[in-house]
Amino acid sequence: MRAFADLIRARQSELWSAITQSGHPQVCEHELRTRFDDFAHWKCCPQWHRKLSHKLNAKEFAAKCGVRVANLYWYGTDPAAIPFDTLPTSYVIKLSNGANSEQVIPVRNGTFDVLKERHISHTTIEQTLNEMRGVVADPNAGIIVEEFIGSAEEGLPHDYKFFCFHGVAKVLYVCDRHRNTLTWYDRDWNLIRDPMHTMRNFGPTEERPINLEAMLETAELLARSYEFPFVRIDIYCPQDVGPTFGEFTHTPFGDSLDFFTPFANKWLGQFWERSGI
Repeated sequence: MRAFADLIRARQSELWSAITQSGHPQVCEHELRTRFDDFAHWKCCPQWHRKLSHKLNAKEFAAKCGVRVANLYWYGTDPAAIPFDTLPTSYVIKLSNGANSEQVIPVRNGTFDVLKERHISHTTIEQTLNEMRGVVADPNAGIIVEEFIGSAEEGLPHDYKFFCFHGVAKVLYVCDRHRNTLTWYDRDWNLIRDPMHTMRNFGPTEERPINLEAMLETAELLARSYEFPFVRIDIYCPQDVGPTFGEFTHTPFGDSLDFFTPFANKWLGQFWERSGI
C-alpha cells in the first residue's frame, strides 16, 4: 500500500503535466472561466479538476452543487480598478490562483488587515496584490473581492479542512493561522493524538462544533461531485450563516509532503487505496 505523500505526488504529476493522456493542454487550469449549466461541460478531460484551481471556477461549481458560497463583490485583473468606495467595511481580497492561503487579504472596518494584524491603505492593497502576483509568477492573475465570512469583530472564522476519500470525509483539521498550528480530528471529532504532520505544532483542542454534521454533509456532497478518490474540501461555518464553501484542494501540503509522519502516510494512504473502510 502506497504512502499518502506518494499518492499526492502522483496526483500532482497527473494534474499538472503539460499534456494529459487525452492530449488536452494545460491551459484549462486557470484561463478557462465560462459559466456552464451542465456539469458534463466542466468535465472536458480526465484532468478537468484543474479548472477548480481557479477560485472563481470553484465557487461557481460549488454553487451549482447547492452549497453556500461567499458573495462576490467584484472580479477583475487591475488592482487599481477595485471599487473600494462601493465595498462594505469588511471584505476579503484574494488571487484567483493563490495557494497555501498566502495570497489573501481579509479586511475589516475598512482598513484593518486581519491576517497581518495591521492597518492597510488602498494603495498598499494594490501594491500587495502586485507583489502576490510575483510570488505566483502570474502577472495577470485574477483578483476576487468577496464577502467576509463570519463576524468581522471576531476576526477570521475557523477554517475546517476535510480530507475526503471516495466521497466520504474521514479526517479533518482546524488551522489556526495566528498560532501556526493544526489540530486533527476524525469525522466524529475524536482528537487524533498521533502526530500527523511535523511542520506545524498541534493546536489547542476545541469543543465539537454545533454544525459538524452539516459541514460533513456539505464536504461529502462536494467530494462526490468531484469524482476522484481524494480531495480536501475547505469549509467555513460561522453559526449565523452555516457551512460556507472555501475551496477545493487537489494536493494539500504539496510543498511539504516529506513532513507527513509514517503514521499519517499509512493511515491516510489506506483510505485512498481502499474504499469502504
